[in-house]
Amino acid sequence: MKICPTCGLRYPSDATQCFVDRATLVVAPDPYIGQLIGGRYRIESQLGEGGMATVYAARSALDQKPVAIKIFRKELAKDEKLRERFKREATSAQRLSHPHIIEILGYGETEDKTQYLVMEYLHGESLESALEHGPIPLARGLDLMLQTLDALARAHDFEVVHRDLKPDNLFVVRKEDGSDHVKILDFGIARSMHDPRLTKAGEVFGTPQYMAPERITSIDAGPGADLYAVGVMLYQIVANQLPFEANDISGFLLKHLREMPVAPSKHNPQIPPALDNLILKLLEKDPNKRPVDAHAVIKELSAIAAQVPRPQQARKPPPPPPPRRPNPALEATPFDGQPKPPQATKGTLAPATFERWERRVQLFAQMLGRAYPDGRGRNDLFQLLERVRVTVGRMGECRQRSLREQMKLESIRTQAREAQARFGRAMDTLGQDLSRVREELVRAKQVRDEYAQVLARGGAPFAQIHAKVVASPAAPTAELAMLYRAGLDALESLGRAMQEHQRAGAWLEAKEREAPDLQLQIDTLRGQLAKLSQASEDESAQVQNIVGQLGAEMAQTEQTLMADAGRLADELRPDARMRDLFAELEAN
Repeated sequence: MKICPTCGLRYPSDATQCFVDRATLVVAPDPYIGQLIGGRYRIESQLGEGGMATVYAARSALDQKPVAIKIFRKELAKDEKLRERFKREATSAQRLSHPHIIEILGYGETEDKTQYLVMEYLHGESLESALEHGPIPLARGLDLMLQTLDALARAHDFEVVHRDLKPDNLFVVRKEDGSDHVKILDFGIARSMHDPRLTKAGEVFGTPQYMAPERITSIDAGPGADLYAVGVMLYQIVANQLPFEANDISGFLLKHLREMPVAPSKHNPQIPPALDNLILKLLEKDPNKRPVDAHAVIKELSAIAAQVPRPQQARKPPPPPPPRRPNPALEATPFDGQPKPPQATKGTLAPATFERWERRVQLFAQMLGRAYPDGRGRNDLFQLLERVRVTVGRMGECRQRSLREQMKLESIRTQAREAQARFGRAMDTLGQDLSRVREELVRAKQVRDEYAQVLARGGAPFAQIHAKVVASPAAPTAELAMLYRAGLDALESLGRAMQEHQRAGAWLEAKEREAPDLQLQIDTLRGQLAKLSQASEDESAQVQNIVGQLGAEMAQTEQTLMADAGRLADELRPDARMRDLFAELEAN
C-alpha cells in the first residue's frame, strides 16, 4: 500500500504518482493508516503499541467523532485464547455500561480477519503517569479511588472481575471544569465468575505489584482480588510507594503471599487512622477478612474522604493539547499520555470524499470543454469522463446506503446503552442492599460468636460459687449472703448472655433468609441484561456486516475512480491551458 505525502490519498502498491498533485507516492509506514475499518472508521495515526494490540486514532464516517481503535496483532491471530481475551474486553466493558468504565463503541474483524475494538477517545493521562509526576494530594487520590470503586461495584454486581487493576489501567480524564473523571481500561483478562474458559491451571495473568495472594495460587479469585489491588493503589497514593518492594516477579509474589505490609501511616503520619485501617484491611491475605464488597469500601472510604480537607484554590482548567503534526497520515504519533483528538485530514474518505469527487468531475469536464470546445475529438476521453461520473454517482448511492445503515447501527447501540444503564442503576440499588445484608451477616456472626464464648465461660464462675455455697455451714452468715448474691449475679449475667445469643441467632437467620431473596433478584436482573445485550449484539453484527460490505465496495470504487481519473489527468496535464484548473484540482 502506498500513500501520497501531500494529500494522503492511498494507492495500490504498483502506483508511483498521485494523480491529483503529481507527488511521488511513498510506502505507507503502517498498513492501517488511512484505512476504513468496518466501513465506518477512518484510521488517522498510531497512538501506541502493546503486547497484544496496536491502538490508533481514528474518526467516525458518520459524524466525524474521534475514536480510538485497538487492532489485534496479526502474529497472535492463531492463539485462540488470546483472541477470546480480546473479544472479552469488548463484551465485558460494553455490557457494563458505566460512566467510569471506558465505552466500547464496536467490535469486529477486518477483511483479513484481524480483530479490532472501537473505543471512545480519551484525553488525559493514566494514574501511573500522574503518580510519576509526584505525590497526589490525599483528597484527589481518595476521589480517584472512589470513582474506581464505583465502577468496580457495577462490574462485580454483574459478576465480572477485572483481574489486572493497576494505575496504568486507570485513565484520568480532565473535564472542562478541571475536575478528574476516572475510566477503567483493559478488561482483556477480565472474567465472569462462572466462566473458566480463559484460564487453566498453572496460568497466572496480571501485574505482580498489584496481585492478590489468591490470584497467585488459584484461578478462581473473585471480587476480593480487585479490592486487594485497590488497597495496593491506595497505599501507593497515600504513602508514595508500594506496600512491597522486590527485584523480580517472584519476589513480589512471595511477599504478597507471606508478608504483611507496614502500615502506610509509618510512611505518612498525616494519614487518618481510619484510612490506615481500611488499607490494611484491603490488604488482608485472606479475602474473607477484607471488606465484603466494593459497596462496603465505598461507604467506608466516603466517610473518610468527607473528613479530609480539600484545597481552597480553584481548579485550573486542563492544559491545551499539544500541536498536531503536519502529516498524521504518515507519521505515527507515540502515545504520551496527552493525545489530541485526531483532526480531519485532506484525502480521507469521510465525509467529504463524495463531494470532493463531484468537484473533480466538474473540473475534468471544464478541462475537456476547454480542450475540445466543440465537443469533438478524443471521444475516448469523453467516454472516460462519463464513466468517472457514473462511478461517482455509484459511490454517492453506496455512501448514502452506508450512512443509513450506520444510523441504524447507532440507534441499536443507543437503545442498548440506555437499557444497560437502566439495568445498571437497578443493579446498583440491589447491590447496595445486598452489601448491607452481607455486612449485617458478618456482624451478626461476630455477635453470636462473642456471646457463645460468654456462655462457654459463664457456667464456670457460677459452678464455683455454687460449690462454695454447698460447702458453707447451713447457718446464715454475711459470707453466705455474699455468695448467694454473687451466684445470682452470675446467673443473671448468664441469662442475659443466653438471650443475646438467641437474639443474635435470630438476627443471623433473618439475614440469611434476606440474602438469598436479594441474590435471586440480582441473578434475574443479570439474566435479563445478558439476553438484552446478546440480542443487541446479534442485531448490531448483522447491520455491521452490511456496513462493512458497503465500505469495501466504496474502497473498490475509489480505486477505480483514481485509476480512471489518473488517465484523464495524464492526458490533460501537458496542456498549458489547464494550469489553473489543475491548481484547483490540487487544492480540492
